[in-house]
Amino acid sequence: MDEELWHGSISSMSPAKLRCVVIDDDQEFLAKVQRWFGSSCTDFEVLPFSSGLEAVEFLRQQRVDLILTAYLMPQIDGLQLISLIRAFDPEVQIFMASVVPVESTALARGANGYIAKGALRSQLAAVLASLRERTTPLAA
Repeated sequence: MDEELWHGSISSMSPAKLRCVVIDDDQEFLAKVQRWFGSSCTDFEVLPFSSGLEAVEFLRQQRVDLILTAYLMPQIDGLQLISLIRAFDPEVQIFMASVVPVESTALARGANGYIAKGALRSQLAAVLASLRERTTPLAA
């Protein structure tokens, strides 16, 4: 193999990103989370969904490293969403973000954790740091 070609192909490759699905019907919250990831967590690809049902369809076909879901949403709430996802992916990391104190119920449904929306930045930063330590990014 031509050494110059080999080195060129390696240097032009970008590192794989960790993939995070964010599900919330609140467009302002989705935009806020995307901005935060864009400025603070450039090693993550954020995939926003305003519909839990659309997110489930996507997740049935694509693997991700992390799911952050709201609790109160139309069509399907976050607790139902967790149960549906756990039926086909028992390993993915799922965190519920809400202002409603449903932590124990979310954990019972299979969430890995609960994040208060008011403390999203600090609590999510700790989750992401932990995820980085133990995860190799998935191939798209």
